[in-house]
Amino acid sequence: MLLARGDTVLIEQETYQGSLTRLTRLGVKTVGVPLDDGGMRMDALAAALDDLKRKNIRPKYIYTIPTVQNPTGTIMSEQRRRELLKLLTTTACRSSRTIATPTSSGTESGRRRSTP
Repeated sequence: MLLARGDTVLIEQETYQGSLTRLTRLGVKTVGVPLDDGGMRMDALAAALDDLKRKNIRPKYIYTIPTVQNPTGTIMSEQRRRELLKLLTTTACRSSRTIATPTSSGTESGRRRSTP
């Protein structure tokens, strides 16, 4: 099972209501991360991760919708996606969403990326 009652998940402050409802029903604690015009703010995510670490809390994952975020419609830039992956590699939590990465043709293709 991916989540258990009492687990913590980092989630976009403005997010799909169905996700919040599901997490609440599971008894999961959510920590909202502010957004801007480019999606989830990496400075705010880093601060939230640091705060949880100080409290000895390890989030299970980060929930983000990087492409056409619901409800804002923002699209996370390639640079910000790289920042997100860098933050994931320095923490023990996982990202639960597809992160688009550039292909050799210069277009983006979605693929699941997960870090230990």
